[in-house]
Amino acid sequence: MKPASGFRGTKLNIGHICTVILPAYICFGYLMAETSGIETRQSWIHTFPQMDTVNMTGSKEAENSRIKGTVTAIFNLGCLCSALSCILVGGILGRKRTVWLGLPGWLIKKGRIDDARNVLAKLRDEPIDSPSIVHQIEQNETTLQETGQGSFKDIFRNGPARFANRAFIAVALQMGQQICGANAITFYQSTTFKTYLGKNGTLSLLMSAILP
Repeated sequence: MKPASGFRGTKLNIGHICTVILPAYICFGYLMAETSGIETRQSWIHTFPQMDTVNMTGSKEAENSRIKGTVTAIFNLGCLCSALSCILVGGILGRKRTVWLGLPGWLIKKGRIDDARNVLAKLRDEPIDSPSIVHQIEQNETTLQETGQGSFKDIFRNGPARFANRAFIAVALQMGQQICGANAITFYQSTTFKTYLGKNGTLSLLMSAILP
């Protein structure tokens, strides 16, 4: 396996954050702010008059609001399908061709134990035969053996590991996050600022970009 770079330890982790994690969060923030902002712009309204809720009132505004809500929901479903597809095709199209060659657990699953040791050694800036790396490799191998014996149905069964409880907690947390209206506020905050708080278009967009 070719080395990712000359960095090790903290420098390598910082490089990982700056080149992989940070751009992902920037794209996510841009998506949320941009989706919220463009729907009140006149160029958007001119192109999609069926979603004009700025210049309409009464029943027409209500009808356009329903159309806008449907389009937003479909957009989010498309994002969900794209994200889930990464589970199946991410390793084939991206991870195997990147400098990181995936997580150590993925390398161990593929039988590339030496590569996994090298990755851990670089991330921790330790010798490949250090006790902590040996322990991590053994722990990952044990975890893979245990998970390989299960099935998807085990998520809904409360065995010794109490998978059903964990799944319920994870789902409940996500539902709570959505029920509180976080996405609604993010997507429609520019409309709220302009329509209900009386802010002009430029200030509404600026406030929408800052708040996320």
